[in-house]
Formats: sequence, structure tokens, C-alpha cells
Amino acid sequence: MAPAARWSSRSPRCCAVRARLFYFQAAAGKTLEPGVVAVIQTFGDRINFHPHLHFLVTEGGVDEAGIFHRVSSFDDVRLAVPREGTVISVDDLAIPKTAREKDLAYAFINFLHEPAVAAANSNFIKYLCPNTGRYPLLGPDLRDNPAVFLSPELRAKSEILADLGAANALYVSIWDEIKAAK
Repeated sequence: MAPAARWSSRSPRCCAVRARLFYFQAAAGKTLEPGVVAVIQTFGDRINFHPHLHFLVTEGGVDEAGIFHRVSSFDDVRLAVPREGTVISVDDLAIPKTAREKDLAYAFINFLHEPAVAAANSNFIKYLCPNTGRYPLLGPDLRDNPAVFLSPELRAKSEILADLGAANALYVSIWDEIKAAK
């Protein structure tokens, strides 16, 4: 099996095992099965091989009877970034050319960027919005979160995901060849 394939098949399992152990300890010995979704992202915008994982883990788990138990103690969750840097993603709002209610769409986008609304969304979703007018309105848990506000050193060695356009098919083809290698 190729090293990348070994890495990609073991890493999600490691996350799931760690989540099970965490929930077992947090739930006072109950065996809880958390939900874990792992997504493997393999390249940056410069056709460089940049494998990394994104995990979504439920805030609790299901016991042997199928009952979900919430586990709210996530004190030992930390940000870990490879020394080479990380990928910074950006969510965008777009209005299709064929939209019938363009003025309404612009009004909605403007509403989302009002500082109080942008701050409320950021505090709820825990993401960085480029609207700096909302920064004073953020809660300290978000304002002081190094996973949201990257240090200048980490930002300098990270890259923003970019649309690959027509070249995306080439990237996918090359990555498929790498994954299929023996």
C-alpha cells in the first residue's frame, strides 16, 4: 500500500479511537460511540502535495441502548498545525448572474455584514469573518482563539485555498494516480 494510502486509512481511525477514549473518560465509564466524519484534503493551490485531515466529531455519543448522551467537557481540545503551515479557507457569498432578486440578495449580504449581525454569526459558528467592524463585539472565547485568529507567524507560512478552475481535473487525475500507486 502506498504511504499516502496507509496514512489516509489510519488517521481517521486514530481520531475515532481517541474520541471514544475521551467520551469514555468524560462519561464516567459509559461506552459511547461518537459520530466521526473525516475528510482528506490533499493539495494546496500551488499543486503541492499538502495532505491534511478535517474532522467533524459529535459532541457526545450513542450508548449500547442507542441513546445519545451529550458530553460537554471539551477542555483538552487544542489546535495542532504542521510546522509547514496550514490551509486557510474562505467562505464566499455570491449572487448568480441569472438571479431574479439581485437587489434582495445584495440587501441580504449587506445585512450579514452589519457588525452586530456578523459578530452574532461568528460567535455562534466560530469562524473568522473579514468584517473587522465586528471584532470588538466578539466574545473573548472567539477573539482569543488561535484557531480563528492565526498568529502572524502561522499566517505567513499558510496558504489560502484558491479556485483551480479548469486545472482542477488535472489535480484530481494526478492525485488519483498517487493514491493508486503500489
